[in-house]
Amino acid sequence: MNLLRPLLCLVAACLCSAEGPATAAAAVPPWPMDIPISGGVITLYQPQPETLDGNQLKGRSAVSFLPAGKGEDERVFGAMWMTATLDIDREHDVARARSLAITRVVTPKGEKSPDEGQAARKAIQDAVLAKGIEIDLDRLVATLEEPADDATAAVAVRPPRILVRTAPALLVVCDGEPKVQELGGVRRVVNTPAFVAADATGVWWLRSEQDWLTAPAMTGPWSIPTGWPPKAVADAAKEAGFATSVLRGGEDKAPEVILVQEPAELVLFDGKPSFEAIGDGALLGASNSDDDVLIEVATGRHYLLLAGRWFSAARIDEGVLWTDVPPDQLPAAFDDLPKTGPWARLRTHVPGTREAAEAVAQQQVPQTARIPRTATISVTFDGEPQWAQVQGRAAEYALNTGDAVFRLPGPQYFACRDGVWYQGGDPHGPLAVATSVPEALRRLPPECPWSNCSAVEVYQADPQYVWCGYTPAYLGWYSYYGCPVYGTGIWYHGWYGHHVYPQPLTWGAAVRYNPVTGWGVAAVGVRGPYGGVGVAVGGFHVNRWYGSGGAHPLPAAGAARPVAGTAQPAALATANRPALYDRVQGAERPRLEESAQRLRVAQRPAGAPARENLAVDRDGNIGRPTSDGGWQMRQDGNWKDLPRPERQAPAARPQAQPAPRPAQRPAPTPVQRPAPPPAASFQRTQELRQRGEQRIQQRSAPPPAAGGGRRR
Repeated sequence: MNLLRPLLCLVAACLCSAEGPATAAAAVPPWPMDIPISGGVITLYQPQPETLDGNQLKGRSAVSFLPAGKGEDERVFGAMWMTATLDIDREHDVARARSLAITRVVTPKGEKSPDEGQAARKAIQDAVLAKGIEIDLDRLVATLEEPADDATAAVAVRPPRILVRTAPALLVVCDGEPKVQELGGVRRVVNTPAFVAADATGVWWLRSEQDWLTAPAMTGPWSIPTGWPPKAVADAAKEAGFATSVLRGGEDKAPEVILVQEPAELVLFDGKPSFEAIGDGALLGASNSDDDVLIEVATGRHYLLLAGRWFSAARIDEGVLWTDVPPDQLPAAFDDLPKTGPWARLRTHVPGTREAAEAVAQQQVPQTARIPRTATISVTFDGEPQWAQVQGRAAEYALNTGDAVFRLPGPQYFACRDGVWYQGGDPHGPLAVATSVPEALRRLPPECPWSNCSAVEVYQADPQYVWCGYTPAYLGWYSYYGCPVYGTGIWYHGWYGHHVYPQPLTWGAAVRYNPVTGWGVAAVGVRGPYGGVGVAVGGFHVNRWYGSGGAHPLPAAGAARPVAGTAQPAALATANRPALYDRVQGAERPRLEESAQRLRVAQRPAGAPARENLAVDRDGNIGRPTSDGGWQMRQDGNWKDLPRPERQAPAARPQAQPAPRPAQRPAPTPVQRPAPPPAASFQRTQELRQRGEQRIQQRSAPPPAAGGGRRR
């Protein structure tokens, strides 16, 4: 079917939109799509994405050709496979195909050969190749046929110190012993993301999201002040990036302030813990807490979700022994978590669910950009560069800077900033854009605080530009046994000298995953119903506490347990995909352009019956759905009924038991999966397409009117 080869550019049209971002969900062209040419009409059926590896998308599609003046019985069917190089912008959920190639074409046995005239091929090229094609990432991720290769990260799963409170409390996490520095006329604790400072009289002030607390000493007792802090304290908080506060007043008692110097999380209940039935009642969930605390009724064991990791204990009391539970060893009751309602979000953390698969797939999608070769950076150190060895590598990383700077033999210096690799002969710079990543800096061990830089790749380079990209692992979002987790779980120690360079934390901010918006923090530095503490993004402070990809904070998590099918405000969704490349000199990333030329497709005549959307299996068999929910397959020039696929019940999940942990991040290994029967394959394709439409609707839905959490 050589006539169909120019349809290459329609690969990306599986997710294309005909208008700007505001109407993307409603403007998706209907399938199948007709493209008139001089010799007849080419019909493209909805493409089926198979895999996404970096910026390389592979997929297949059914196509057909109806010669001019012929009836439907003269329509010729075929299947084609293709590969597209994508430019991806996660902030706007869009990608564009930069280059494409058809790798295989199959015509079912018994099909007639279509007319392959040069005029027809040229007509297709003129109609397709000159038009801009855009891809909606939500639909792409939802319709990917093959799950991502097992990219289980070597993250730490040892539980932090778990504190349980039944009355208002705030958690302040310090990186070791509190370190106090004179800054702007106040004495501030610099090794915590919270704002804790003493004024000139020695009185201490703690800034929460909504108000102030005060104490005669850093260790307390803390109380609610009757007036504003001194101007020097308020100015220092503002300079550090903390929003203007208000004085609550009228509070009978200040919350408990818990100052810790180790990894810790606070589980907070509004009074004595209370639980409610979830779904069929095999699990109970905490009804008076915004934390994810569950009880398995059959065993009475408690389960707690923290930063995407599951932990289990005999009870929820303070000081009990918590053990980690690998996601693939959760009790079988977790498989039956409801798909809608306030607890549906937890399905993202149960392997084998579609929600978990989509979350992991999202974490494989890179943000890409084209960087001019003329871009350079310089690096600031607190004194002369100091170095530490990268475990198992012929490389060292700098300790006393806020940038990821590496020294390799030579010496050669490489730095990673805002999703771009740079290199040069002087660690201070100027460093030029690197055209490749040295092997010593790939798959860095998690013990290195800059291991997230392994998620930054160089795809291509020419004399003028370098094409780069980073996956969400650069921001600290990893995959663990088929589920998303946040942070490596390793306690890194920052640099606290004349300059302060903190390292990212996994614990202490109740980081949660929202299926619509991604990872967010419920509180930064301070945890409790009295609000959190913001993170400074300017001044003396480089913010890497909660966001290892650059100086940016994670957004607020919003409702602790949003109702499935609702979306958070667009501002939150885009904030959770920080556009780091906007900070890079001359960087260009794909954007939606309302004036861009779009593919024009022939509209079906009014009243014409809708045609079915065809599917293709791995062997090139072409199927179409029937009115009674079955499938037919194209054979010997005709459509023949197929036996209905048998639905198999999911296998029971084994009880939790110790599991081996990867010593280091394993290299992806291709997995050969047996091809399912044609009917099962066609049915799966239809389900994925339906899921893609649901994703679009979720993203486009208005935010909840109010609340969404379950605190009563």
